[in-house]
Amino acid sequence: MPARSSDNILFGKRLRESRKVRRISLEQLSRGTELSVSFLSRLERGQVNISVDNLKKIANFLGIRMVELLEVHCGVGVIMVNSAACILA
Repeated sequence: MPARSSDNILFGKRLRESRKVRRISLEQLSRGTELSVSFLSRLERGQVNISVDNLKKIANFLGIRMVELLEVHCGVGVIMVNSAACILA
C-alpha cells in the first residue's frame, strides 16, 4: 500500500463529506461513476491517487465542481488548495 500523503487524506475527507451530505452510499457512487467500491473506499482513506478523468466523474455524479473536492477552507477568505499552502480567495 502506498504511503498516504496529507493531500490524499484531505481529498478523501472532502469526498466522504460531500458524499455523505448527499446521502449517497459508496455502492451508489460506484454505479454512477463506474469506479469500483474498493477504489472509492481507498480514495476516501487517502490510500490512492485520482486521475482528472475520475475526479470529473465523481464531481459530475455528486453535482459539484471538481474544485469543491480539492479546496479546504482554512480561514475567512482563505482557501487551502493543498496541504502546503493557503491562498487568498
